[in-house]
Amino acid sequence: MPHTLSRLTAQAIEALDCRDDRLRHLLQHVRTPASWHPSEREVHARRMAMYDLSQAVIRGDAPTVSGAHEGTAEGLIPWGQSKADPTRPQIKGMLGALDPLGMPLATAVLSGERAADGLSLPIMERRRSGWHTTGRLLVGDCPMRAWATRASLAPHQDMYVSPWPLTGATAAAREAWITEGGTQGNAGAGAQRVRTTDRGHKVLAAAG
Repeated sequence: MPHTLSRLTAQAIEALDCRDDRLRHLLQHVRTPASWHPSEREVHARRMAMYDLSQAVIRGDAPTVSGAHEGTAEGLIPWGQSKADPTRPQIKGMLGALDPLGMPLATAVLSGERAADGLSLPIMERRRSGWHTTGRLLVGDCPMRAWATRASLAPHQDMYVSPWPLTGATAAAREAWITEGGTQGNAGAGAQRVRTTDRGHKVLAAAG
């Protein structure tokens, strides 16, 4: 790597130049959205052109990372809702990646107290600026079902798939839906039905 960087930059690059403290100085210059977002788009556009990677399915995920840090309400690492360890402060990330390859297209590192609802919107907007077609399928967890997130897809003719949360009417009706689907599947594979959800959405489902 030092040899490659030396050739690319026409400078003498030593092993110590790649240490974490030097990287920190570099990130101070490129971490701003004005610098990072255009670079992000160019790098990924070249990768997808070179390897002919499909962009039909984009997966969004918001993992959390906990650590033995001193959490602060105003800092990057506060306490927030955590399934792993609620006693530790955390960082929340937001990732948009090619599915199923898993290659990141856009990432954001955020303070850990915020909810995942709405974090998909900025990532999708950043990726859209580099897309030249519509009709992509966006895959995500329950937070992607936020109204604002779904409404942003319609003007771009994009689609989404995400699970219903197992709360409220959905949890109560799930067993009946499974039974109904299994019965229709046994009656004839390939049959289709239209189901109205508890919020009035029409859902087309294939039995079997």
